[in-house]
Amino acid sequence: MMPEFSRIKPGNKWLATNSTQQGKSGTVVYIGDQPEANADGWVEQADGLFYLPGRKLPAQVDLVRDHGVRGTDYVTSTGVTLTIPIAALSARKISFSSGQANDYATVFARKAFALFDKLASDTPVMADDPDLFALICEAVMQVYYVTPELLDELQWITTADVDPIVVCLMGASPKVSKPAGAR
Repeated sequence: MMPEFSRIKPGNKWLATNSTQQGKSGTVVYIGDQPEANADGWVEQADGLFYLPGRKLPAQVDLVRDHGVRGTDYVTSTGVTLTIPIAALSARKISFSSGQANDYATVFARKAFALFDKLASDTPVMADDPDLFALICEAVMQVYYVTPELLDELQWITTADVDPIVVCLMGASPKVSKPAGAR
Protein backbone atom coordinates (compact mmCIF):
# COMPACT_ATOMS: atom_id res chain seq x y z
CA MET A 1 0.00 0.00 0.00
CA MET A 2 1.23 3.47 -0.80
CA PRO A 3 2.34 5.49 2.25
CA GLU A 4 -0.27 8.11 1.40
CA PHE A 5 -2.97 5.55 2.15
CA SER A 6 -1.47 4.21 5.40
CA ARG A 7 -4.18 5.89 7.48
CA ILE A 8 -6.84 3.57 6.05
CA LYS A 9 -5.18 0.67 7.84
CA PRO A 10 -4.50 -1.81 5.03
CA GLY A 11 -6.49 -5.01 4.87
CA ASN A 12 -8.19 -7.40 2.49
CA LYS A 13 -11.51 -5.55 2.07
CA TRP A 14 -10.13 -2.35 0.62
CA LEU A 15 -10.11 -2.30 -3.16
CA ALA A 16 -7.93 0.03 -5.20
CA THR A 17 -7.72 0.96 -8.84
CA ASN A 18 -6.45 3.68 -11.11
CA SER A 19 -9.11 6.30 -11.66
CA THR A 20 -9.68 9.75 -13.05
CA GLN A 21 -11.38 12.07 -10.60
CA GLN A 22 -11.79 15.81 -10.83
CA GLY A 23 -9.83 15.74 -14.07
CA LYS A 24 -6.77 14.15 -12.44
CA SER A 25 -5.43 10.63 -12.72
CA GLY A 26 -4.70 8.80 -9.51
CA THR A 27 -5.73 5.92 -7.31
CA VAL A 28 -9.09 5.44 -5.68
CA VAL A 29 -9.42 3.17 -2.62
CA TYR A 30 -12.89 1.98 -1.69
CA ILE A 31 -15.12 -0.69 -0.17
CA GLY A 32 -18.20 -1.74 -2.12
CA ASP A 33 -18.89 -0.27 -5.53
CA GLN A 34 -16.13 1.58 -7.34
CA PRO A 35 -16.81 5.32 -7.66
CA GLU A 36 -17.57 6.35 -11.22
CA ALA A 37 -14.90 8.27 -13.09
CA ASN A 38 -15.18 12.01 -12.50
CA ALA A 39 -17.80 11.56 -9.77
CA ASP A 40 -19.06 14.81 -8.26
CA GLY A 41 -18.80 15.65 -4.57
CA TRP A 42 -15.23 14.81 -3.58
CA VAL A 43 -14.10 16.71 -0.47
CA GLU A 44 -10.43 17.42 0.19
CA GLN A 45 -9.21 16.33 3.61
CA ALA A 46 -6.54 17.98 5.77
CA ASP A 47 -3.87 15.51 4.61
CA GLY A 48 -4.52 16.18 0.90
CA LEU A 49 -6.51 13.02 0.20
CA PHE A 50 -10.07 13.31 -1.08
CA TYR A 51 -13.18 11.61 0.31
CA LEU A 52 -16.46 11.01 -1.54
CA PRO A 53 -19.34 11.34 0.95
CA GLY A 54 -22.89 10.32 0.27
CA ARG A 55 -22.22 6.92 -1.25
CA LYS A 56 -24.19 3.90 -0.07
CA LEU A 57 -22.75 3.07 3.33
CA PRO A 58 -21.60 -0.50 3.91
CA ALA A 59 -23.31 -2.59 6.58
CA GLN A 60 -21.40 -2.89 9.84
CA VAL A 61 -20.89 -6.62 9.29
CA ASP A 62 -19.12 -5.81 6.01
CA LEU A 63 -16.67 -3.53 7.82
CA VAL A 64 -15.41 -6.01 10.41
CA ARG A 65 -11.70 -6.76 10.07
CA ASP A 66 -10.05 -10.09 10.64
CA HIS A 67 -8.34 -8.98 13.82
CA GLY A 68 -6.55 -10.46 16.76
CA VAL A 69 -7.43 -7.77 19.27
CA ARG A 70 -9.31 -8.57 22.44
CA GLY A 71 -11.88 -6.05 23.44
CA THR A 72 -15.10 -5.15 25.17
CA ASP A 73 -18.41 -5.12 23.33
CA TYR A 74 -20.06 -1.76 23.93
CA VAL A 75 -23.50 -0.61 22.76
CA THR A 76 -23.22 3.02 21.68
CA SER A 77 -25.82 5.68 22.32
CA THR A 78 -26.99 5.12 18.73
CA GLY A 79 -27.60 1.41 19.39
CA VAL A 80 -24.59 0.03 17.51
CA THR A 81 -22.56 -2.69 19.22
CA LEU A 82 -18.86 -2.04 18.73
CA THR A 83 -15.91 -4.07 19.94
CA ILE A 84 -13.54 -1.63 21.64
CA PRO A 85 -9.99 -3.00 21.98
CA ILE A 86 -8.38 -3.14 25.40
CA ALA A 87 -5.17 -1.13 25.15
CA ALA A 88 -3.19 -3.17 27.69
CA LEU A 89 -3.74 -6.31 25.62
CA SER A 90 -2.19 -4.75 22.50
CA ALA A 91 0.85 -6.35 20.93
CA ARG A 92 4.27 -5.15 22.02
CA LYS A 93 7.51 -5.02 20.10
CA ILE A 94 9.98 -7.75 21.03
CA SER A 95 13.69 -7.26 21.49
CA PHE A 96 15.18 -10.68 20.92
CA SER A 97 18.67 -9.43 21.75
CA SER A 98 17.62 -8.30 25.24
CA GLY A 99 14.81 -10.83 25.70
CA GLN A 100 12.27 -8.14 26.53
CA ALA A 101 8.92 -6.89 25.35
CA ASN A 102 9.29 -3.18 24.69
CA ASP A 103 6.97 -0.40 23.52
CA TYR A 104 3.53 -1.13 22.14
CA ALA A 105 3.54 -2.04 18.45
CA THR A 106 0.51 0.00 17.37
CA VAL A 107 -0.21 3.71 17.16
CA PHE A 108 -3.51 2.93 18.89
CA ALA A 109 -1.87 1.53 22.04
CA ARG A 110 0.72 4.31 22.21
CA LYS A 111 -2.06 6.94 21.94
CA ALA A 112 -4.13 5.13 24.57
CA PHE A 113 -1.27 5.04 27.08
CA ALA A 114 -0.48 8.70 26.42
CA LEU A 115 -4.10 9.44 27.38
CA PHE A 116 -3.91 7.18 30.45
CA ASP A 117 -0.71 9.00 31.53
CA LYS A 118 -2.47 12.33 31.08
CA LEU A 119 -5.42 11.15 33.17
CA ALA A 120 -3.10 9.81 35.89
CA SER A 121 -1.32 13.17 36.10
CA ASP A 122 -4.60 14.91 36.88
CA THR A 123 -4.26 16.92 33.69
CA PRO A 124 -7.80 17.71 32.60
CA VAL A 125 -8.96 15.95 29.45
CA MET A 126 -11.96 17.63 27.91
CA ALA A 127 -14.69 15.45 26.40
CA ASP A 128 -14.26 17.26 23.09
CA ASP A 129 -10.45 16.99 22.96
CA PRO A 130 -9.35 16.29 19.34
CA ASP A 131 -6.64 13.89 20.60
CA LEU A 132 -9.31 11.94 22.46
CA PHE A 133 -11.44 11.76 19.31
CA ALA A 134 -8.39 10.61 17.33
CA LEU A 135 -7.75 7.85 19.90
CA ILE A 136 -11.36 6.65 19.72
CA CYS A 137 -11.18 6.62 15.93
CA GLU A 138 -7.87 4.72 16.05
CA ALA A 139 -9.41 2.17 18.45
CA VAL A 140 -12.42 1.58 16.17
CA MET A 141 -10.09 1.29 13.18
CA GLN A 142 -8.37 -1.67 14.87
CA VAL A 143 -11.57 -3.71 14.53
CA TYR A 144 -13.46 -2.15 11.60
CA TYR A 145 -12.58 -1.00 8.09
CA VAL A 146 -13.33 2.66 8.63
CA THR A 147 -11.59 5.95 8.13
CA PRO A 148 -12.34 9.10 10.12
CA GLU A 149 -14.51 10.31 7.25
CA LEU A 150 -16.47 7.06 7.00
CA LEU A 151 -16.90 7.00 10.78
CA ASP A 152 -18.35 10.53 10.53
CA GLU A 153 -20.88 9.34 7.96
CA LEU A 154 -21.78 6.17 9.84
CA GLN A 155 -22.61 8.21 12.97
CA TRP A 156 -22.06 5.24 15.29
CA ILE A 157 -20.54 7.32 18.10
CA THR A 158 -21.71 10.47 19.90
CA THR A 159 -20.29 12.51 22.78
CA ALA A 160 -22.35 10.32 25.14
CA ASP A 161 -20.05 7.43 24.19
CA VAL A 162 -16.69 9.09 24.89
CA ASP A 163 -16.36 8.23 28.60
CA PRO A 164 -17.68 4.65 28.24
CA ILE A 165 -15.31 4.00 25.34
CA VAL A 166 -12.35 5.26 27.39
CA VAL A 167 -13.42 2.87 30.16
CA CYS A 168 -13.47 0.03 27.61
CA LEU A 169 -9.98 1.01 26.42
CA MET A 170 -8.82 0.62 30.02
CA GLY A 171 -10.17 -2.91 30.12
CA ALA A 172 -13.22 -2.33 32.28
CA SER A 173 -16.86 -2.66 31.35
CA PRO A 174 -18.68 0.65 31.19
CA LYS A 175 -21.27 1.12 33.92
CA VAL A 176 -24.77 0.60 32.61
CA SER A 177 -27.22 3.01 34.18
CA LYS A 178 -30.61 1.66 35.14
CA PRO A 179 -33.83 3.50 34.39
CA ALA A 180 -35.45 5.28 37.33
CA GLY A 181 -37.34 2.83 39.52
CA ALA A 182 -35.49 -0.23 38.20
CA ARG A 183 -34.12 -2.79 40.67
